[in-house]
Amino acid sequence: MLRVRERASGSGVRRCALAFGLLFSLSCAKKNALTEAPTDSGGFTELSDATAVSAPFARLRTTSWSIASHNLNAEIDERLRRDAADGPSRLALVEFLLERGQFVANIADYELADAVASKAVKALPGSHEAHFARALTHGALHRFEAELKELDEAKALGAVDDRIASARAAVFVATGRYDEADKLYPPLTQALRPAQLVTRAVLLGHMQKPDEAERLFERARAAIVDVSPFPVAWMEFQRGTSLEANGKANEALRYFTVAVEAIPDFAHAAVHLASLESPSLAIARLEALRKKSTDADVVAALATAYRRDKRDEDAARTLEDARMLYEARVAQHPEAYADHAARFYLTLGNDPKRALALAVQNAKVRPTEEALDLWMTAAAAAVDKGQLCASASVMQRLVYASVLRKRMAAATSSGCPGSSAPTP
Repeated sequence: MLRVRERASGSGVRRCALAFGLLFSLSCAKKNALTEAPTDSGGFTELSDATAVSAPFARLRTTSWSIASHNLNAEIDERLRRDAADGPSRLALVEFLLERGQFVANIADYELADAVASKAVKALPGSHEAHFARALTHGALHRFEAELKELDEAKALGAVDDRIASARAAVFVATGRYDEADKLYPPLTQALRPAQLVTRAVLLGHMQKPDEAERLFERARAAIVDVSPFPVAWMEFQRGTSLEANGKANEALRYFTVAVEAIPDFAHAAVHLASLESPSLAIARLEALRKKSTDADVVAALATAYRRDKRDEDAARTLEDARMLYEARVAQHPEAYADHAARFYLTLGNDPKRALALAVQNAKVRPTEEALDLWMTAAAAAVDKGQLCASASVMQRLVYASVLRKRMAAATSSGCPGSSAPTP
């Protein structure tokens, strides 16, 4: 999983088209051909408000995750078995693999999708579907410049303009180019689908307009009529991360909870939720998830939960497992995992200098407020005044950053020699 600790990132936005389209058909249309979920609601799971938040909360109903995941896995297995070599088939397989990877957080799905797309481009250089698939895999692994080039190629070969614009906007959101993304999204005056409302809400949150973002999230939630767990879980997770980023942890807890209830294997949401719930609940959830997910953040969150629960031996053992996983992931996919590993080394990993090197690397790829804050925090922890001044200088120049972080950057810069600190 590449987006656990990011705040409503671009990749999450990109995946929304699948969550509201392809996967709806998988979790709902095929339901009658499968065994119903073991519930009393005819294969549906009614999401409960399991938090202490007192405000009224309309519960959404979704089909059982056991049905939805069975259908998704069967679809992928069947497409792999058929091994159709045409562009549309290659693109569909890549999209399904990336969707499963996004929720369940198995790196093997991302890597297989990357291999499928790379092979498709070589075999079908004139296929806009092949190049679009390749663009998606580049983006999932944070190779953003390569993604934009493939999107240009796909457009030149005849790809649908709306899909190109949406994918390009997702890159701009992921890399902090919010004004450029805003120009590519359809205007709010149009009748927008729930997925489009969510992507605009995410963007508004990054543009420091939290109240407007909340209104759009609420509009999207009210507009959802699908019973697939994918769009519901994706939307609630995005809202939770937006609220958490604005210091509203109690409200975020509610949305992370319903996201995990809709998709118990949703690693992104489970990791966020683990930091807000009791250690015993977090341990039970993360131990079950670790059997299915290969994500380092899941293992690190479990180590944290063990430590909170005073299970020191379990914490120490799991901590070392997390360290090895982070190093392996950074070695394989440095653009995608540098920020995750940097946060680990700032906390459990207890290696500020390693964290700083990774944070600088991450800031080069995506100079967002979150990335620059990570850079500043790592520089302070490593007691590296040069890097601290450099990060503060870049943070001050951001158009969209919170007032608090701007003030922190200004205070830091006041103690720096001159104003020509290097950028990453």
